[in-house]
Amino acid sequence: MDRGFAPGDTQQERLAWLLSEPGRPERLREVSARFNDFLVRAVAEIRERFGGRITHASIPFERPDWTLFDIIAVELIRNADVAGHYRDGVRSLVAGGKPVAITGFGACAYAGASDRGARAMDIAEYDEATQTPLRLDGEYTRDEAGQAADIREVLEIFDAEGVDSAFVWIFEHGHA
Repeated sequence: MDRGFAPGDTQQERLAWLLSEPGRPERLREVSARFNDFLVRAVAEIRERFGGRITHASIPFERPDWTLFDIIAVELIRNADVAGHYRDGVRSLVAGGKPVAITGFGACAYAGASDRGARAMDIAEYDEATQTPLRLDGEYTRDEAGQAADIREVLEIFDAEGVDSAFVWIFEHGHA
C-alpha cells in the first residue's frame, strides 16, 4: 500500500495498477520480490537495534520470507472466493512452525458483506478531488447477526488449527 513498491500517487492508483488484468500475476510477483528485498534490509536494521521478537503484518499477496521473522502475521479476510480453502490456508501458516497471528479478519455489518471480504468496504462513492465520501453506491441492509456468525466461524477455524492470536478487522464502518 505504501509508495515506492508500485507506481501511483494514491493507494487507489497503486491498487488499480497492481490488480488490473492482463498481467496481474506478473505484477504481484514483481511487487512481492521488491517488497521482500526491502524486508531483508529492514529486518537487518531492526535486529541491530531491537532485541525483541519481530513480525510484519502482511497481506497474502506479499508472500514475505517468514524465516526473517519470529512470528507469522497475516491479514486473512475470508470471502466467497477463498471460503472453500480458507481453513487449508490457515493450516499451512501454522505448519510453518512459528507462532501465528492473524492481524485482520472479519466482515462489515451488512447483508452479503462476508462474501465480499475486504472489498465489502467499497460501497461508497467519493469526491475525486477531495476523496471525501459522498454517498453509498447502492442499498444495503444492516446484518450484525451475519457479521457475528462470520466472526464466530472464523474464530472456530483459528482455534481448531492452532492460531496463536487474532485481531478482528472491523466491527463497524461508517458506510453501512
